[in-house]
Amino acid sequence: MKRFLSILTVFASVSLFAQPLAIIPQPAQVRVAEGSFTLNQGGGLMFDASKPELQNIAVQLNDHLKQFYGFTLPVNEKGKEAISFKLIKSLPGTDESYLLKVDSKGIVISAKNAAGIFYGVQSLKQILPVSQNGPLTVPYAEIIDQPRFAWHGLHLDVGRHNFPVSIIKKYIDYIAMNKLNTFK
Repeated sequence: MKRFLSILTVFASVSLFAQPLAIIPQPAQVRVAEGSFTLNQGGGLMFDASKPELQNIAVQLNDHLKQFYGFTLPVNEKGKEAISFKLIKSLPGTDESYLLKVDSKGIVISAKNAAGIFYGVQSLKQILPVSQNGPLTVPYAEIIDQPRFAWHGLHLDVGRHNFPVSIIKKYIDYIAMNKLNTFK
């Protein structure tokens, strides 16, 4: 029995060190550095204001920050850059790929289009602390991700089971939160 517990402890400790950030699904590449960026009301949210889809993503992120951490970030105020969305057409990968970089300068989410920015924001939400017992810190990291498959989604059979609209909307929110791109 002692031998079994020893082996179990070794496997548990190895799995703890193998996953530096808890992100679902597991990103293609994750590099974690020492240190963390403090996200607070003094920072801002920067993006190309001519893109309405980026505006929607910014509103959703601010709603999340307000609901779970009690503050929102000012949008597109010069000199207050904490989180930036950058559309870069030359990035490698698919339309849903993204690069999330957290360092001492702030948080930058880069992608080819708004879908990649959206999935980068979902990863950012996952690495934020669950509760705010002090400053809201995000570990320094670089995450490069893209879907492994073109189609990844879930199905909901509403023909046999009746669901209220509120449950279906919540289901769709969970699908999006886990970066699934198809709902049938």
